[in-house]
Amino acid sequence: MKKADARLLNPTTQNYLRQQAIRLREQGKPMGEIAVYLGVHRTTVCGWWSQYQREGEAALKQQQRGATFGERRSLSPAEEATVQRLLREHFPEGATRKSGIKQDKV
Repeated sequence: MKKADARLLNPTTQNYLRQQAIRLREQGKPMGEIAVYLGVHRTTVCGWWSQYQREGEAALKQQQRGATFGERRSLSPAEEATVQRLLREHFPEGATRKSGIKQDKV
């Protein structure tokens, strides 16, 4: 049976599942049994438990996923502005495509 990907659940549901997993583990339930009961993979429960042991209650809150806007950019702001300017000069607004269809202004 394929397990649902817990990352795709909304944050409220994820937080609830984490809290339930920790509560059940503290009651002595085995990881595999908790995973079946909650409908997630056993390694997910193991990860939640390990994180809880390291960080305590803070581990139960949904963490921000992915990079924040602007993080790990390759170009400096000046270089980015230059590229944007060059693109606007090369592709002026309202220019026609090879297909002959005029682009709409946004």
